[in-house]
This record gives sequence, structure tokens and C-alpha cells, in this order.
Amino acid sequence: MGYLNKKDFVLFLEYLQSISEAQVTWLAGLLEGEGAFMLCNSKSARNGTMYKTPRIAVSMTDEDVILRVCAMFRTKCSPVPIPTHGNLPQFRAMVSGRNAIEFMKLLLPHMGNRRSNKIKEILLRFSEYKDPNVRRREWSQVAAAKRDRNNKGQLI
Repeated sequence: MGYLNKKDFVLFLEYLQSISEAQVTWLAGLLEGEGAFMLCNSKSARNGTMYKTPRIAVSMTDEDVILRVCAMFRTKCSPVPIPTHGNLPQFRAMVSGRNAIEFMKLLLPHMGNRRSNKIKEILLRFSEYKDPNVRRREWSQVAAAKRDRNNKGQLI
């Protein structure tokens, strides 16, 4: 999931505030045992630039549990390819980007030491990165400043 526009992100933050403490505690318990908190390498489709994106993921064979997590993450449930014949089908719930960061902040007080340390590491690393939209705007301003202008100040 890419970056949400400001309006959609504000709606997402409002949604997070509506999640009950019982739901947050349930999710924290599940992710403590089965989840993964990570910074993944991602490649921009636009220009091939590599960057890190925060992600929370959980996979298991219990589709009903994964569907519940997907509903909380507001994402789609995805099947996981079965590695060998005879294994039960697995399902995955995943959230990435700013949404993952906000979930990490919400879950942090409920997590054990190892997961808390990983979340703190991700939050610290992610805080060092600028929003791609801000970077893009800054780059455009620098590029525009280098271009020639006519006597009315318009770009040539």
C-alpha cells in the first residue's frame, strides 16, 4: 500500500482511535506470538530507487483469524504459497508504510521486550526518512530553481 493522501491518512488515524482496548490487546497478543515487525527493502516502480518501508505481517493456517486481522489492518487477506505438498493452506495479513507505523505506536505498550525493542528500532529508523511526497516536492523546487525563466518569471 502506497502513501495515503492527507485526508485518507487522517481518516485512518480516526479509525485507529475507534479500535477498542480489547481489540488492541487481542491483536498485540497474536502479533507477539505469530507476527513479524520489519523494515523491508522496497523498490520504487517510478525510478528504481531502493528504500526501506515498515511492515507488520502475520501468517497462519487459521483463515478466520487472518480475516479478523485484515479487517483491523483494513487490508486484503492473501494466501501464502504452500511450500510442500500436504501442508495446510496458509493466509497472510500485512500492513505497510505509515499505517504500519501507526499500528506499531498503538501496539507498543502491549508488547514484550523483544518485540518492543524491534518496534522502537523501526520507529527510530523510520523517523529519519522524509515522506516521499515531501522529498519529491523539495526536489521539484530545486530543479525548477535551476531552469531558465523569461522576463515574466515563467519557466522556459
